[in-house]
Amino acid sequence: MRSLLCSIVIGSLLLSAKLEAGITYFSFDSAPLEMVGQSRTDYYVSPDTDWSFSVSRNFANGITVDIRSNDPEAPWTNYYWRLSFAAPLAEPLTPGIYENATRYPFQETAEPGLAVSGNHRGYSRVSGFFEIFEVVYGLSGEVLSFSADFTQYGDKSPDAWLVGEIRYNATMIPEPTSVLLVLCGVCAAFMYRHRFGSTYR
Repeated sequence: MRSLLCSIVIGSLLLSAKLEAGITYFSFDSAPLEMVGQSRTDYYVSPDTDWSFSVSRNFANGITVDIRSNDPEAPWTNYYWRLSFAAPLAEPLTPGIYENATRYPFQETAEPGLAVSGNHRGYSRVSGFFEIFEVVYGLSGEVLSFSADFTQYGDKSPDAWLVGEIRYNATMIPEPTSVLLVLCGVCAAFMYRHRFGSTYR
């Protein structure tokens, strides 16, 4: 009975950490005086904050995400963003790390392309890298889900960094919470003592 109770507790907590489908947001931190991010930190927008996200395949066979505020009175300093990613050799993007990226769409054929701009601000030269965690294409090549982290250096300067995350209909597994780990430990200790305790009396 006791082991059953522990199993129910652990199972309920594990169920609460199930896959979450359809996660969509854009977030970033930027360096002091960085032009595109305007030195913002902890920036975050999502459909829950009344922003729209649209994803398309760009001409380099990569992915472009357009993010726009639904507020008709949004300030010109914060109403849209565009993120573009491309793999070398115009290959479709797949999960992995893409290093030595340069500005999309002017990257060399063998280089990844990256461009993060918005609100009438963008660099003529960038460097950086990005990691694709998830990308799912439909039967017609449309993007069904996309998940990536990126680092962009404006004017190829390490002092002009912008580090961010983009999620579009992404599926993610939350890390186990400390409460779950503690309860698992307590239940395991309780079951061990109940089963083997008589050996040490």
